[in-house]
Amino acid sequence: MGIADKFGNFQIKKSDRISQEDQAWLTHREELYKRAIAVYKSVYDIYKAENESYSEEDRKNYKYSSFLVGNFGVPKSLSDVQNSYISGIFSYFSNKYNVQLENNFDRYDLNREYYRYNDSDPIKELVVDFIDYHAVLDKIFDQLGGMSFEEKAIKEVKDKLKEKCYNGYRDTWEIKVKGNKFTYTGGYCSKDKYFDYYNFGSTEWLRAFIDALAFNTYGEKTQVYSLNHLYSSYSIRLEEDDFQNGFSAPEVGVKHVKLFKNGRIDVTFTDAEFCRKFAREWCGYTLI
Repeated sequence: MGIADKFGNFQIKKSDRISQEDQAWLTHREELYKRAIAVYKSVYDIYKAENESYSEEDRKNYKYSSFLVGNFGVPKSLSDVQNSYISGIFSYFSNKYNVQLENNFDRYDLNREYYRYNDSDPIKELVVDFIDYHAVLDKIFDQLGGMSFEEKAIKEVKDKLKEKCYNGYRDTWEIKVKGNKFTYTGGYCSKDKYFDYYNFGSTEWLRAFIDALAFNTYGEKTQVYSLNHLYSSYSIRLEEDDFQNGFSAPEVGVKHVKLFKNGRIDVTFTDAEFCRKFAREWCGYTLI
């Protein structure tokens, strides 16, 4: 078996790590990508052939005229095609599987490479590095570190929640578990300066906590609609009734969520064993 055959088999094995749906999406994207490159290459070749036909007199007499055609912005457009093709694959897998992926490819800037400082400079042949989607998958699989997308998504949620539950600087836990009650003590809350409501912070902890509840119940990061009011990127606006009534999400095993004006959060689970197991598995809490 030759090297090419071995490489081909390796590519097939890599493709086995993604679903048929993902494979179909990648194949179609690569087809459109190839077609776009071919079109831009054809346009550039026309420009190159036409430009090389101009005499020195043409260049002198019509230098500022629209008669002498330019490169139609092809190098810049091709750079956009290259960068968009690559970044789109990272975004697709990141958004579909709710994982963090970094596009660690260098950005293309063909416009700079093919810029002509003088009209007399020879026009370069347009050479585009074709990026096989397997090369992008290689980068993605490296970041998975041997895990599946689902495993990486779960790990990220657990790591995020533990980071918010454990104060590494002080070497202390900011959560407590007693019976079926889970208490978070690291929050903060303040009364609005101008209006009659409160701004509850600790939104990153709440979001990580709710994401963990969703994963624990549904096996994926999805919205827990009964807790919609607790989703926020900055602060949660709470009225007096919210402190009194609290919130509940029985569909994810939570009987009651009570927030306090000192920033504390009490979560009452459906039973004590569920509470302890959640704290151990999703928060990494060991003091049980």
